[in-house]
Amino acid sequence: MKILVTGARGQLGCEIVKCFERGYTELGKPEILEEKNELAKLDIDELDISDLGALLSLFEKERFDAVINCAAFTNVNLCETERDTAFKANAICPRIYYSIS
Repeated sequence: MKILVTGARGQLGCEIVKCFERGYTELGKPEILEEKNELAKLDIDELDISDLGALLSLFEKERFDAVINCAAFTNVNLCETERDTAFKANAICPRIYYSIS
């Protein structure tokens, strides 16, 4: 499978990538890890998930079998003051992934 992992250098993304590299998780070996997978590991400097044009361009060039979205706006204090940015990153962009992938 060809899998896109966004937010790949964040805390959750790093753990997801490690699971694929090891071939197992702390809780066992899910079926997906038994397959030969090709991971595209992208972080904000390579793909800004809030940029719809960048997302569409990526999905036109690449065909992914799955997207594991680990990207998020996680600074709690900034989320309070930058609500639009937080909502875009944490709600709208994941919905876009779902609708175009």
